[in-house]
Amino acid sequence: VQTSTIRGRGDLDQTMKEKLWPHGRVYCHYDQFSHNVLHNCILRSTMEALSSDPGLDKELSQDLTASLRWFADVDLVHLTPSIFRKVQLHRNNAVYGFLMDVCRLVMEQLLVSERLGESLFRDFYRNDQAMRVLFEQFVRNFYALELTDCHVYAKKLNWAGEVTNPESAAVLPGMVTDVTIEGTDRAIILDTKYTPKALADAYWGDGAHLRTEHLYQIYAYVRNAEALGSKWQDCEGILLYPSVGETLRYDYEFGAHPMRIRSVDLAANWSSIREELLCIAHDGLQVT
Repeated sequence: VQTSTIRGRGDLDQTMKEKLWPHGRVYCHYDQFSHNVLHNCILRSTMEALSSDPGLDKELSQDLTASLRWFADVDLVHLTPSIFRKVQLHRNNAVYGFLMDVCRLVMEQLLVSERLGESLFRDFYRNDQAMRVLFEQFVRNFYALELTDCHVYAKKLNWAGEVTNPESAAVLPGMVTDVTIEGTDRAIILDTKYTPKALADAYWGDGAHLRTEHLYQIYAYVRNAEALGSKWQDCEGILLYPSVGETLRYDYEFGAHPMRIRSVDLAANWSSIREELLCIAHDGLQVT
């Protein structure tokens, strides 16, 4: 491309061949970036499908319609499983990873009406497995974006023990955390629990209590992490629930491990959700 300023990689041979130098111009090779890329096409197509659903919340529909104005130069695509496999994510566009997961979830919930040929949106709340995955990925990606001075990931833990034979090793389940937040001096293992009822009714009528299986799981994580030494010997465990008409705020200490039970109200405005999630993480990362 001929230009009066050097952009990208200059091509001296082509500049001399076309005698551009006396005219104050130079021939350059550079990439021309466009918003009309596949991941944006998928975003627009997903938003279009959602905004046209008659059962969608009116305020959310209006927000989607307003946001679609930013995608005027982006093409629509037909949402299929194969098109998601064509999306290429790398370090510079990694933020799209979570968005593509949400779009794929929406795509899986789209039904085709044989009578009208319309796309109908199936209620996410009826798909517990999909909502569990979405909640987990939302929390992990939120902290990965916000806590830039920490390493946020799903960590694989080994059982702190010995396997005596290959047969036993073959059936030993793995341990992978939902969210691990690793700071310089402190570490948090956070387990997300998407459940309509965080507190279970006691068998003997003595009131509701925390779910035993959830406590056992997070306790197993922090105890087996001790083998990693250093910050892991007193790492904190957190059980995080979406708010369902109640606020959970319980604190314990099991051995050297602080343990917190928290909830976040996903129906609140975004600033409140962000503040609450950041408070949960920062409290655990403070050195005591």
